[in-house]
Amino acid sequence: MKTFKKNKDENLIIAIDSNRFIGLSNNEDAYFIKDIKKNYTKLIYKITEKNFLSISENFDGRYFYWIEGERKKGYLYLSCNWKLYGYDINTNTICLIDKCNETSISANDDMKAKACIMWRDIFAHNGKVVYLNYEKDKKGIIYLVIKLFDMKTKKYSIIEKIPEKENRLIYPPSIYGDNIVWCISNIIETHTMRIESGEIYLYNIEKKKKTKISPNNELVIPRIYKNYVIALRHINGISSQDQIVLCDISKAPIRWKIIVYPELYSMKNSNMITFADPYVSGGYLSWYGNYLKDGTYIFSLKDLKYYKIPYLKLQKGYSNYIMLYSKTPSTNLFIRSYFKDNTNGKYSEYLFLK
Repeated sequence: MKTFKKNKDENLIIAIDSNRFIGLSNNEDAYFIKDIKKNYTKLIYKITEKNFLSISENFDGRYFYWIEGERKKGYLYLSCNWKLYGYDINTNTICLIDKCNETSISANDDMKAKACIMWRDIFAHNGKVVYLNYEKDKKGIIYLVIKLFDMKTKKYSIIEKIPEKENRLIYPPSIYGDNIVWCISNIIETHTMRIESGEIYLYNIEKKKKTKISPNNELVIPRIYKNYVIALRHINGISSQDQIVLCDISKAPIRWKIIVYPELYSMKNSNMITFADPYVSGGYLSWYGNYLKDGTYIFSLKDLKYYKIPYLKLQKGYSNYIMLYSKTPSTNLFIRSYFKDNTNGKYSEYLFLK
């Protein structure tokens, strides 16, 4: 584990290695590489499209991917106008992979509202990036399309096409090796309740085979790492009962195991019991805050064990009630913030897990 101070004027989001990092400008309109050891900064790309800012990023060890889209700084992304790029750090070249224009697909308010979920993450592995786009056929029917792009061959593949429907969305598909997972989610809203039901599918690129791997409609937000699939489990649609579950797709039949649940998650003297998205970052599973009863933990998918993250020496007047999170689902770089007692003050540090 390596830690270093977070400066106010920098926003590092991805670790290339223990010395080089990819950062996002404070205006959220430019990406750069910072080498701490050599003390230099290099611009990767400046977003020039009018009203466009960064949406999501990922890095697979050689290629850096990002989606830029139409939004205002500090606001959710509520538009279907976006562009997806890939950057080769070895050759210093940029490739426009795909784009979407909401006018050409006749995007309605429901489609725009779902955009902040469907494009909030981008997943890639070994030069292959998987993502969502809309497609309108000659009859005017709109489809949500799961697409795969190979940075090495520059070839596209269509994995799945699902008819667009109000209150139906697809969480960003996740890839590792030849396997892709995604979730089709349907949302029912009443005056008093919002219920979400999901179906998780696994697709093998080499075999061209699709399999439903969720046993019921309780699982959403799947992530994949090697032969493990992680998901968030909604029990009766009640977020306070959420669990993070895991299965091994190399074993049949597929069995899901609970690895994080509310009683384990709740901290002393805290009413926090809900989860945000589970992320797989550098082979580690993280969740919002990474809290477990007596401290901050991370779950390693390399050996299926929990590891407690030790607190560093605190500055005077600051609490060890900290927030540990990764800004992207691709890297073992986390930000840890310490909050000043009874104020809004805080200071932050970067934590790099080797």
